[in-house]
Amino acid sequence: QPYHHLGARLSQGVGEHAAVDLAYDARRLMDSADESSFNHAYDRLELGGTLGGGLLTSVLRPFSVGLNGSLWLAGDLRVTALGGELAWRRSGQPYGALGSEYALYVQDPELGEERRDLRSWYARAGAPLGGGLDLDLRYALEDDDERVYHTARAGLRWRF
Repeated sequence: QPYHHLGARLSQGVGEHAAVDLAYDARRLMDSADESSFNHAYDRLELGGTLGGGLLTSVLRPFSVGLNGSLWLAGDLRVTALGGELAWRRSGQPYGALGSEYALYVQDPELGEERRDLRSWYARAGAPLGGGLDLDLRYALEDDDERVYHTARAGLRWRF
């Protein structure tokens, strides 16, 4: 369905071990009568921050903590949500993260369906394989108040 989408993300480091992020997404339908599954008008504003472990002892140094809050506006609907992530990453070594995120609308291309009001709890892990190649793994438990979904993904990323 025809729509216009504008998205912007700004990130600013604060000292050596922290960052603040601001994101905005706006989606407008060319004809408001076209609103349906997979085709919604909305605004989303997100504010977040990350604190790296460099402020902590050497044991905790590879850890970082990120928190974010989002505001979704879609028609008469106004939804606020919190998310966060605890991550571990050290250059050239396996990495991982545990977190939670929220989305008002999510499209699942594999199942050809749309999920609404979705809270996800996830675990990510990966490892550098050499030659610029990384293995990425992700498991998510997603709850949209009607069903619970279990999603596992594996992929290879090539950095060049």
